Amino acid sequence: VWDLLISLLRFTSRKWLQQR
Repeated sequence: VWDLLISLLRFTSRKWLQQR
């Protein structure tokens, strides 16, 4: 379960960084 959460968090973080 944690793996999925971390993966999602990293994905969102990366996408957010790209937006900036």
